Amino acid sequence: RCAVLGKAFASFSESVGASKKYRLVAGRVVSHWRHQSLWRGFHAWLENSRQQAHMVRVTRKIVIRMMHAAVFTAWTRWMEFVEEKELSVARFSKAVKSWRGVTLG
Repeated sequence: RCAVLGKAFASFSESVGASKKYRLVAGRVVSHWRHQSLWRGFHAWLENSRQQAHMVRVTRKIVIRMMHAAVFTAWTRWMEFVEEKELSVARFSKAVKSWRGVTLG
């Protein structure tokens, strides 16, 4: 009777041990799957963050270039305006100088 009980207990212990082992292995597999899923999500988020940072830098460069182009265009037009006014003043001064000696009659 003790031998039968001993065998039954040994069989039960093996079964429980195997069951615990399988639960541990299954838990590790599920944990791995979860971590793998988290890693994929984190990696996608990180890649998206990097892409957004890159787009911010590119956009900033484009805006700066546009602002410089606008400033350059405005500066060029202003210089043309000034040169035109200087030329007009020079022409007017020349005309006034040519009229100085003329008397109206």
